[in-house]
Amino acid sequence: MHVMLKKIRLTKVNAVENQLETALKLYFQNEDIVSIHTLVSACMVLLKDLLHKRKRIITDFDETLFKKLPKEYQKELRNGLNKQQNFLKHADQDHYQAMEFNPNLTEIFLYTAINDFQKLTNNITPIQLTYRFWFQIQYKDKFPFSKEKLAELSKYVNLNRSNFFKQTIKDAYTIAGITNQSS
Repeated sequence: MHVMLKKIRLTKVNAVENQLETALKLYFQNEDIVSIHTLVSACMVLLKDLLHKRKRIITDFDETLFKKLPKEYQKELRNGLNKQQNFLKHADQDHYQAMEFNPNLTEIFLYTAINDFQKLTNNITPIQLTYRFWFQIQYKDKFPFSKEKLAELSKYVNLNRSNFFKQTIKDAYTIAGITNQSS
């Protein structure tokens, strides 16, 4: 016998958090990067709209794009990013096409979505903290770590995603002040 699922009340912020948390869980479980990209892309669209409407600020991704990239390249990059996102959700005009998928963009999208979620809600979840830490270690040359901090982080550098998650998520719960670790 099939049990009917109950309706749930969902806000746009709930949708963002659910999409982002699910994408991060899939990421740390080494699941399909294309599905993760689709989830985080949907999340980023919501974040862009919510940050604009509620806070009158732009997303972390757009802020980086507009501040650090010459104007002549901004449109080209935006079109390239949109092309990948649109390929994954539409087939009306390119139903026989294939594309080169860049999984590195997914990692950047996850990182900036976490930053934007924090801007929007003034909150960060343990799995978001864990991913932020993972990302910063993977791209340590892009972050201003002291020599002492780099030496401290060296124990994590060679861990795969899954092992990194297992070793650091408990600390993230402690940092976030959460005692119930049911996630």
